[in-house]
Amino acid sequence: MTKRLTRWIVFNVVFALLPLLISLFLHHLTDNLSNETLANSTEVLFFTLVVCATALGDLNDVTVPTRWNRTRNILGSSLLIGAVLSAIFFGILVYDNLINPAKMDFRSRLLPYSIGMAVIFGVTSTIVEILLATIQGER
Repeated sequence: MTKRLTRWIVFNVVFALLPLLISLFLHHLTDNLSNETLANSTEVLFFTLVVCATALGDLNDVTVPTRWNRTRNILGSSLLIGAVLSAIFFGILVYDNLINPAKMDFRSRLLPYSIGMAVIFGVTSTIVEILLATIQGER
């Protein structure tokens, strides 16, 4: 179980957060780090998309016992919703940045939702990985 979770955290969570961390670090180095910078970045939504898609793929790769089917379906559906929502918000954010580069209203209002989605689906995908590690440990 610890091996699977360690791999999950290192190769999925850390690597999915890497673009955001690098972007924040570069903006900090150029003394240009602000809420506007974070609101303009798509990396938070990218993180959500990556963890949802990876956990969903892992969930579909593992054959679960019959008693776990309902849980698997609920978690799989929520991860699919997370992946689709983050992809839609990602596209909307990029589109808004193209048509209204100077206007920050929409992007600043979207930021708390993006962060909330990242936290919720980050936790959900970690729960999926714990469940899969438990199921594989039963065999």
